[in-house]
Amino acid sequence: MLSRMLITATLAVAALAVPVSATAAQPVTQAATTTVAQAAAEVEPTMYPPADKVLWSLTGVRGQRCETGTLCVDVWDPTRASYKVFIMRTCTTRALHDFHAYGKQTEFINHQTPGTVTRFLGRPHDVLVQSTAPSHTTTIDWGPVWYIDVC
Repeated sequence: MLSRMLITATLAVAALAVPVSATAAQPVTQAATTTVAQAAAEVEPTMYPPADKVLWSLTGVRGQRCETGTLCVDVWDPTRASYKVFIMRTCTTRALHDFHAYGKQTEFINHQTPGTVTRFLGRPHDVLVQSTAPSHTTTIDWGPVWYIDVC
């Protein structure tokens, strides 16, 4: 079904992209397919349950004041060409959606109550990274991380 929708969308975009002076020998479907694929790839990163606060910054968590009692993480948001900064105060496990680095450096600051542990978990809920508060700005690769267990 998804394959059928992509083909239909590609053909529709290709038909719209054909210049008036185009001939049958001029291929336009490849450019149209690339455009459709690029648009589909640009998805805003989210988490569930949602963070307590969200903001966008060109400098990520480094440009923000991560208040005491919070965990702050950043991820590149291609829909805004900026870092999306998630600020979490509530203790819960959150599922991450569309967290990709896009070649950008991504980081977190664990500024929770001293001694509080945050765990970054893989798909089977295995601990990949563990951080005990307070911590300084730390680089993280979101690739293998599927969940954040705050507190």
